Parts: sequence; structure tokens; C-alpha cells
Amino acid sequence: MWAARALVRSLAVPRILAGAGDDVVQLVVSHPEFGESEPLLLAAAALARSWLDIAESALARASAELARVAEPPVVDVLSVAMITMAMARLRDQTAIGLKQASYATEVMINLTAVERSQAAELQPVIDYHIAGFELSSGDLGTARWTLERGAGRFRQWLDGDGNHAEQRVRADCAGQLSWIDAFCGELRRAVRYAGCLLTDRQADTGESGVKFAQLATAWTHLERAEFEQAAQRLDHALSTASDNGDPLLVAAGRLTQARLAILTGEPETVLRLLQGPTRATAAETSSRWFAEQFRIATAEAWLAAGEPERAIAALSPEPELALMDARLLLVKALRLSGSFRAATELLARVPSDPMAISLITQVRIWLAQAELALEQGNFDRADVLVDRALRTAAREQLRSATGSAGRWLRSFVAREPVLSRRYSDFLASVPDLAVPTTLQLGRGEADCSGAICVLPLTRRETQVLKRLAEFCSNEEIAADLVLSSNTVKTHLRSLFQKLSVTRRADAVRRGRALGLC
Repeated sequence: MWAARALVRSLAVPRILAGAGDDVVQLVVSHPEFGESEPLLLAAAALARSWLDIAESALARASAELARVAEPPVVDVLSVAMITMAMARLRDQTAIGLKQASYATEVMINLTAVERSQAAELQPVIDYHIAGFELSSGDLGTARWTLERGAGRFRQWLDGDGNHAEQRVRADCAGQLSWIDAFCGELRRAVRYAGCLLTDRQADTGESGVKFAQLATAWTHLERAEFEQAAQRLDHALSTASDNGDPLLVAAGRLTQARLAILTGEPETVLRLLQGPTRATAAETSSRWFAEQFRIATAEAWLAAGEPERAIAALSPEPELALMDARLLLVKALRLSGSFRAATELLARVPSDPMAISLITQVRIWLAQAELALEQGNFDRADVLVDRALRTAAREQLRSATGSAGRWLRSFVAREPVLSRRYSDFLASVPDLAVPTTLQLGRGEADCSGAICVLPLTRRETQVLKRLAEFCSNEEIAADLVLSSNTVKTHLRSLFQKLSVTRRADAVRRGRALGLC
């Protein structure tokens, strides 16, 4: 059938894969003879409708036909490679997808100048799929670079000289890039891309780029502790159907839902979402990176529900692609369980390379290290770490990451004039989102932390202990409680004896394990 052959030769297959071949898809679906004559068209159209079984069958038939030709047309070879690449993305077959993407790039060289000029969407389509494989592998940095290349110069999807397919796929690259930026804490850049994309493209379409941009905006509101706006954005993103079955888009939506539930104090919602009948387990989520993110979200939900032991179990064995985030959660869980020594040892094994981790994770690491430094009496190191964390958090308005640190942060900053002057306004906008770090009597492990207090503390001793937890000096405690310095020392000696400790930091640690401060 000459009409179907003409469509293939005009590079209709890449155009369909770019999301701009709706007319061709409708033609193939409405007139079966087109698909019978040219299985490449049928395979591409089936992919556009997420009919993987039909796409696979048609692709096998097309490949068999090409194998019988001594010198198959370049356009046909390119179409087979790109369809195979797109199917690999839907199935998260990273090795196959990357191999086919590389092969498609090589085949493109053999196109004529006219063909290349008529199909400017080819390279952006390949970049979009490559970035998906990189994201699935946990290589977010490389995925962002690939998507930057696919998106082209800022707002190139509005380029009047570009064809519709090129504009569409470049917008898809920009949308996915905005979500990864938001997830990593690069909120200003995420807003820049997502905001312009939602302005330039129709917000109610099922375009992948638009959906990713809506999720990016929701995630940005979440990290800025703007929960009502985040819920509205997320509802809108989930209410409009996608025009394809991209599993990465579906997974990004579910992860954003889980993040909202955790930050708004609904851990049970997260557990139902990720462990109920519609759960996103490793078996049901093809992307390994997303599967590990769901494990981390599940562990965080168990922590928020006051079940640190189940949080620890959810992270065993340790995720490989999200190791630093997992270890930070394990540190919190161990502390909640009373295993302070194990938590301290684990925190020392959390790498802190600003070039290899997201801003959000880096802020959390710095704050966790600062809290440990304070407990060890190293105020100078704590000062440096808090300054680093708050400088980064204030720049991107990372209120949720900051709020998860706990109340100690506010107390410490309030007593440090330089830090207070720099960050008091920012901290005033930060909600307290920390999982409580105190446990009820008897909840801790029976290890060297000793969650047993033979003699109860008096009211005054408890007041002194609470001020120790706020890093107050003896003089500050005396002034706050209207006591003499000698009386404060007497209370300290008594509570040290009752808690079986000899240092202020150990008293605070033991007091937290007992739920006293």
C-alpha cells in the first residue's frame, strides 16, 4: 500500500514516538490495512496507545521482513531501533534501551539532509528515552544533563521555526527535567522550567511534559512546606489522564502522593498507597530507582507512625541507588529505638559529597551531623555545619528538610548571634516536621544507653535536663529557673547520678531515650 509506505518514508514513526502523530495513529487504528501493509506503523501506533502486545507482535513482523532484505531502507532500520528503544523504556529494560538509542543515533547519520531537516525531533526523542533509562538506574545527574540537551535552549519548544513534533518532545524533556530538579532540591530551576511550560502548553492535555511539570510544581510546594498548594497541584495532575502509559510518570505521581502524605502527618495513607492492593512494590515497579524510593517512603511512614523497628526492617537490605537517604533514615530509626551508639557509627558512614547527592539530602546530612556534634560538645563544628545547611536551605527555601531536624535547631540558632542574624527570618517560616526523638519508658533497647532510671527525677531536675537538651550553659539555666549557680550544679550532680552518666551530652541522650526531654 503506497500511502502507508509513504508515511514510513516521511519518518512518521519517530513523529508518533514524539507524541505528535495523533493523526497517523488514528489513521492506522481506523484503517487496519495500513498496519497490515506497514507493521512499523502498527507498532508505533500501538505504543502510542500502550498496547504493548500488539506493538511487540508488529515489531517482530517488521524486523523479520527487513531481515529478508539485503539493504533495508535507512528509515526502516531507524524506525525499528526507535520502536525497540521506546518499548524498552516502558519495560525498564535499560541495557536494551541504551543499546538501541546508541544504534539509532548511528543510523541517523545515514539520513539525507532533507530527511534530517524534516525530522528535527529525532535527537530530542532519543534524549528523552535515554534520560528515562538513566533515571531508572539512579543516575539523576546524567539524566538531568541529557534532558537539558533534549530540551534545548530555554523555551525552545516555542521556537516558531521548529515543527510540532520537535516542540512537543522538547517540552516533554523540559517537563521531566523540572521534576528531577524539584526532587533534588533545585527548586528555583524547577519552577523556572515548570512554570514556563505550564504557561506555554495547554495544562489539561495528557502530554508527558505537562504532567511532569505539574508534579514538579507540587513537589516544589511540598519542599517549601506549602502543603495546601501542593495538594491542589497534585490533585490537578492526577485528575487529567496521560496520553501514554509511561511507567516513570506514573511512579513519579505516586511518589509525590507519598511525600505529601508523610509531610502532612498521614503515614497510614502512605502505607496503604505503597503496601495496599494498589501498592508500588519492587515487583510491580519496573524502575529500580523508583522501587527503592518507595521503600524509603515506606520506612519514613513507619517512623512517623512511631514504629522504628519496622522502618529498619523496610530498609533491609540497604537500597543501593538511594543509599545515603536510606542511611539517614536508619540513623533516625536507631536513635528512636535507643541504639544511640549504632546510630552514631552509621552516621559516620554516610558520605557527604555535594557533587554526588541532592541538595535536600545534603541539608539533612549536615543537620544530622550538627546534632551529633552538639551532643558530643563540639559546638564549633556544629556551628559550621548548621551554617552550611541553613545557607543552602534558605537559598532554595527548603523548609521541609529544615523542619525535619527538630526543635534543637531553633534553640541552637537562637543562642548563636551570627546564625540568628542570618537565618532567624527563614526559620520563622519553617514548620516543625520532626519525628519525635523521645521514647516512652521501656521502649529503648537494653544496651549501653540503658533506658532505665532507678530513681525518678524531681521536677527541678527535669527542668534542668530539658535546658541541657537546649544547650544552655549553667549560667543560662540559673537565670532561666531563677536559681543560683551552685544550686544548678547540685541538680546536675543528682540527675547525673540517677541517669548513671558523667557528661552533659550523655545525660541528654539518656533523657531522650527515657522520654524525659
